[in-house]
Amino acid sequence: MNAPPAVASASWRDRPALAHTVPFLAWLGLMLLGKTLPLTPPQAYACRALAVLGLLVWLRPWRWYDRLPLRQLPLSLAVGIGVFILWVVPEAFGHDAMLADLYSRWLILPFGQVPTSRSGLRFSPEHCGWALTASRILGSGLVIAVAEEYFWRGFLYRWLVGRDFLSVKLSLRDSEATAWMTILFAAEHHRLFAAALAGLAYLELMRRTRSLHTAVLAHMVTNLLLGIYVVVTRSYQFW
Repeated sequence: MNAPPAVASASWRDRPALAHTVPFLAWLGLMLLGKTLPLTPPQAYACRALAVLGLLVWLRPWRWYDRLPLRQLPLSLAVGIGVFILWVVPEAFGHDAMLADLYSRWLILPFGQVPTSRSGLRFSPEHCGWALTASRILGSGLVIAVAEEYFWRGFLYRWLVGRDFLSVKLSLRDSEATAWMTILFAAEHHRLFAAALAGLAYLELMRRTRSLHTAVLAHMVTNLLLGIYVVVTRSYQFW
C-alpha cells in the first residue's frame, strides 16, 4: 500500500479523510443545490457529475491503495453483475400478490409506494437528448459509484472501527460497523432491501479480496449495466 502523504506539511486535499469524503458529500450538496437552479434535472445531473469527477481527479483518493489485483477482476465483474440482477429482478418480472405487497410495503422507500417512471422519463433521450442521457449513465457508473465506494467502504466502515481509518485493514470484520454502514447505505437509496444487500456484497468483496478497488469496479459495473438496462427497456423508475 502506498504511504499516505505527511499531513503536517500537506494541503487539505492531501488529508485522507477529506479525499475520501468530499466528493460524495459534494454530490449530495450539489443535488440539493441543483433543485434551486434554473436547470432541468438532466442538466443539473450532468453538471453535478462533471463537478464531482473533477473533485475525484483532484483529490485522488485512490492514491492510498494498491492497484486493482487483476486476478480478482472476474470476481469483481461477477459481483457487479449479480448486484445489478438483484436490483432489477423484483420489478422486472412481477410478483404474486403476497410478494408484491411485501415488496411495496417494506422493501422500498417511501413505504407503500413503488417508484414510477414519471420522474425518470426526464432523462430519456427523447426528452433531453442523447448527450444528457449518456451523462446520466456515465455519471452513475463512473462518478457516483466511485465516490460512494471511497466514502462508504473506504472511509466510513473503517472509521467506525477506528478513527485512524487507514490503519484499519480492508479485510477486517466488525459486526457493529457492518450494521451501521449497511443501514446508512440502504437509507441513501429508495430500494431499501436491495441497497442493503448491495452494500453488504460490495463490503464482503472488499474484505475477501483485501482491495477497495474490487468493490469500486463492481459498483461501477452495476451502475453502468443498470443505466443501459433503463434506457433499453425504458424502465425509468430506476432513475
